[in-house]
Amino acid sequence: MCPGYDASRYWQFAIAPIPRDDGRFYAQTWEQAIRAAPDGVLVNTWNEWGESTIVEPSREYGYRYLDMTRDFVSLLRR
Repeated sequence: MCPGYDASRYWQFAIAPIPRDDGRFYAQTWEQAIRAAPDGVLVNTWNEWGESTIVEPSREYGYRYLDMTRDFVSLLRR
């Protein structure tokens, strides 16, 4: 699970970028995971700035992705 992905500026043969789509991609992947009722969820990122998968606070996104993570984890626990 990650909020998006884009390593094209660093890797010549990178996989196709996955746009963040204003948070919708991250929300959709969380919603799919919650519907599947897993025992756990791996957020496979934190500060991968080069791949644009960051969820840590930033100037561009503020605390948005940490807040989303907190909110979805609380839904997952229900």
